[in-house]
Amino acid sequence: MKDDQDKELGPQSFASPPVLALAIALLLVIVGTVSFFYAGGWQTLKHSWTGWFAPSISLAVEPESTGLPADGTSSLSINIIATNRQGQLLDGEDITVELTRGTAGLTNSARTPSGASKQVILQAPSDPQTLSLAIGLSGIIKNLDIEAFDPTPPAVPSLKAPTDGSVLATGTPTISGQAAPNTQTEIYLDDILNTTTMADQSGLFNAPLEKAVGRGRHKLALSTVNRYGIRSASSAAIYIDIQTLDPEVDFDNIRLRPNPVPPGEVTYVFIPVSNNTKSVTVAIEGKDYPLYDRNDSSIFSGAVQAPLTPGLYRLSATIINESGNSVLVSNITSLRVQ
Repeated sequence: MKDDQDKELGPQSFASPPVLALAIALLLVIVGTVSFFYAGGWQTLKHSWTGWFAPSISLAVEPESTGLPADGTSSLSINIIATNRQGQLLDGEDITVELTRGTAGLTNSARTPSGASKQVILQAPSDPQTLSLAIGLSGIIKNLDIEAFDPTPPAVPSLKAPTDGSVLATGTPTISGQAAPNTQTEIYLDDILNTTTMADQSGLFNAPLEKAVGRGRHKLALSTVNRYGIRSASSAAIYIDIQTLDPEVDFDNIRLRPNPVPPGEVTYVFIPVSNNTKSVTVAIEGKDYPLYDRNDSSIFSGAVQAPLTPGLYRLSATIINESGNSVLVSNITSLRVQ
């Protein structure tokens, strides 16, 4: 009876040794994989994978420029640099250069410059067009577009204002006119480049002089430069007369704060002037202090250090207008030191 009960109960349901070993091994694999990822192993593997399958060479193309005049005689050079994974320069014998679009001459340079694997020379066509090249090595292809542009200079710009003989009360008059659309207009004063501005899509331009000019008679002429760097002929020169006014001072509203001031301490001076004023400098006891128009309000202000000896001191001011003409105002205000 007892034997029959033992037979019915049988052995307890424990996993067999092979199954247990397999489960432990799987657990170790999972733990190891997680640890590998947390320890940065994925990044290492990723970099290694990238390194294994990255190209063994690199290819760079450096044209002398991206455009040349379509005059049938000009040329430009194109340097091709091939390096291996260690950055060593490779020989350019196996580099191919093919003209895939346009009509132009293409030859290998007789002498390859230092730092390049190969150099080719592109001869300009006689008609404006876009030239496309394909540069290849070991399955790597680099494409390059070169613009063969019309070498004809742009039209001479025309000046609308000011007119010849104009008398102007500002050293930075506004120059307006018309030129080829989307070109750069150069404004020359006395044969010296003063200002550059862009003509809009309609060819109109309107800009004040970038550099103020002094009083007197000045020669004004224009020129245009297109996006390829081709310059037009100069326009016919006109003459303008600059008669800027002397800067004016609002004496009633000059302020010194504080005033009086202890010896050696700082006071602040405020001098309102006319809007054609470029700079103001005050002087006290032989020391100069520049003032600044900080809020573009034509009120120049700044700090001034009081003399060390008590007394009444006169301040003078040198005021310069936009054309560079200066006016010295003696005894513009007084400061009491006590």
